[in-house]
Amino acid sequence: MIISDNLYNVEPDRYQSDTPDIVDRLACRHQKTPVYFSQVLEDSGFTIKDFRVLPSNVDVAHWLMDSKANIERHFPAGVDGALEELRVLAENWSVALLKNKVSTYSVIACKK
Repeated sequence: MIISDNLYNVEPDRYQSDTPDIVDRLACRHQKTPVYFSQVLEDSGFTIKDFRVLPSNVDVAHWLMDSKANIERHFPAGVDGALEELRVLAENWSVALLKNKVSTYSVIACKK
């Protein structure tokens, strides 16, 4: 199985967003650390073959900011719903990525 997920490089209860936000944008408060994530896979009968940050934090931040710019360029009057959540999340999450508080991890796991 191949999985890509956003994981927290700090304990979730110690994570503080640089931008206060009372809305759970795209359900990102389902906070998991790499240790927790790998433990759940192993406890569920999987062997982890590869577990790494991929793509790099800089690349993910770049893509997110490109997405934000595209939304703002194509919808100058503003958006709502999921596109607005993505627009706001792009900046917040990019800051966290560049501070190495979070990363996108790629995982390859096989059922035992």
